[in-house]
Amino acid sequence: MTRLWIWCSVTAILGGGVVLGALGQAPASVPTPAPRPVPAAVPATTRMDAGDLQVRLGCATCHGAQGRSPLSNIPVLAGQRPEWLEARLKAFRRQGARNGSGIMPRYAANLKDAQITALARMYAADPTPPATRPPADSDLVAGQTLYVRGRPRDRVIACGTCHTDAGTGTATPLIPALRGQHAGYVTYRLNGYRALPVTTADGQAGPQAMRTVARSLSDADIRAVAAYVEAMPARSLP
Repeated sequence: MTRLWIWCSVTAILGGGVVLGALGQAPASVPTPAPRPVPAAVPATTRMDAGDLQVRLGCATCHGAQGRSPLSNIPVLAGQRPEWLEARLKAFRRQGARNGSGIMPRYAANLKDAQITALARMYAADPTPPATRPPADSDLVAGQTLYVRGRPRDRVIACGTCHTDAGTGTATPLIPALRGQHAGYVTYRLNGYRALPVTTADGQAGPQAMRTVARSLSDADIRAVAAYVEAMPARSLP
């Protein structure tokens, strides 16, 4: 992992000296040292204690340093909405949501609310990975069209209608950010919605809107949308 958020407590011990004069003279007065500035407190949104750090180290095994998973079938967490990450982790903790391998419920089982909040905020603050697809990729044009405009004649809803044109998602209603997400993971999720049943953060069947959209997409459409999402430029969350 290339970056660890380790906050160390450093105690500075200042020694005071007393200059003695000649024998029989009173000790010279020692000027009082100016108080040292107190470092600003670390913002709560970027602070983790040692226990939280250990949790994050475990997350990095699959999701990579700074939430940038090196594997295309594992989601990028960097830059994701903190509200979404928190909801997902809590759902995994109560066994209400599962991924393909069933690993996440076991990882989240012992997390405390404070750790979940800290992890969600940390990953949300990590920068979104830069685009990896070349601008000339033919899938990008088709993917952008589907994402921004949809395909009305086939009743394909534009992805940006809910996930926003910038791919940042929304906090209310709770919709995840998509920009910079692995094309492989986007493909996996869309195929899951299309195939049904798909479980969501609440452990229920996937939202009707996602089932409808996914079923209206061809394999080529899914490939194009996934390529565009992965290539979307990084944007700050609103």
